[in-house]
Amino acid sequence: MLSGKKTDHEFLEDFESYNLNGTYWLLHEQLNKETMFDTYALRNKDEFWATSIELFFERAGPPQQKHPQLYTSLCDILNQNPLATEMG
Repeated sequence: MLSGKKTDHEFLEDFESYNLNGTYWLLHEQLNKETMFDTYALRNKDEFWATSIELFFERAGPPQQKHPQLYTSLCDILNQNPLATEMG
């Protein structure tokens, strides 16, 4: 059980949702000239995941605005929303 709120099964479902969105956005960002991701993040899915997590916690606004589905997937899998905390 994760943090008393989610079961492992729910985590896996949320991660699968992220994985589908993450793969799409990785490919999208690799082709995009104006990306918020650095070249290292665009190397592969693992680096994209790691950078997405960094952006989620350090600069949640831009990912939420530019990629709301990806941001929502991260909120679901991490069971939190940094922007909701900032807003009060």
